[in-house]
Amino acid sequence: MAEGRAREIALFGPRGERKTWGVLGGMLAHAYKAHEAGYPLPLTWLGVADTFQSHREKTHATLLQGRWNGGWTLHDDDHVAIFHDGYGELIRLRMVGIEDRGAMDRVRAE
Repeated sequence: MAEGRAREIALFGPRGERKTWGVLGGMLAHAYKAHEAGYPLPLTWLGVADTFQSHREKTHATLLQGRWNGGWTLHDDDHVAIFHDGYGELIRLRMVGIEDRGAMDRVRAE
């Protein structure tokens, strides 16, 4: 993930296995490598869950934990999370839920 070799990454498993922490850490590692290589920041990611409510109940809680030292902030009615640090804005994570067929089509378009 940090090397940017995968076009898509999917994580599945039971609750409590630190999937969200793992993917967010991978995003940061990728952003730091991109910065070192001279690529423009922020990097844009798309986070897809079964519903947007799932993001509200789980993803947002992880993003706003104190361990991130306030690095993540929520925007656009909580659909976008932005990570800032000493380099500035590193990551823009757009979060969507797949509530219906139209949502699936929008994700494919993004």
